[in-house]
Amino acid sequence: MTRKTHGQEARGLDPDGELVARAQTELPFVDSAYEELMLRHERIMFQVCQRLLDRPEDAAEVVQEVMLKVYHHLVSFEGRSKFKTWLMQIVRRECFTYYKKNKQINRHTSVDEFSGIENLHTGLASSDHDKTDNQIRASQILAAIDFDDRQILTLRFIADLDLAEISEVLDLKLSATKMRLYRALDRARSIAGDQ
Repeated sequence: MTRKTHGQEARGLDPDGELVARAQTELPFVDSAYEELMLRHERIMFQVCQRLLDRPEDAAEVVQEVMLKVYHHLVSFEGRSKFKTWLMQIVRRECFTYYKKNKQINRHTSVDEFSGIENLHTGLASSDHDKTDNQIRASQILAAIDFDDRQILTLRFIADLDLAEISEVLDLKLSATKMRLYRALDRARSIAGDQ
């Protein structure tokens, strides 16, 4: 009986595990598995970046940077977590770096412009092609809250990460992650009710 390493165990549970392993052996000479990985996660990367940075142009730029980082560092991915968790760490760092460099002075939405929110989860998780009132209000609330709150709500409701994965992405203890998530939800609800 062969013994699996921690990375192999995590890879076995990871829906991207086989593709990651193939990409790690193929890169840099063949990039078909890498391309498939990026296509699989491109939409979620873009949605997370757009929610954190507001503008589609900024999100597209950051997604390109993330893809380059993944290309260069995928061989060093050890499989201690799911690939998606590792990817969201890169997305979060790149968004944060971009945000700090290019703080947006003109936010599209002021707190006074929205009329509350009935369902934050539905509003956050929906695509931009089919905007409902809830989705528009959720986007406006995200634009009105600070970056830290926006990133934890986005990781939970857009990237669909569980609390353990979010704590890994944010490099926090699980209890601190829960507290930050609940506080961010409270602040979002407070903003929604302040009109």
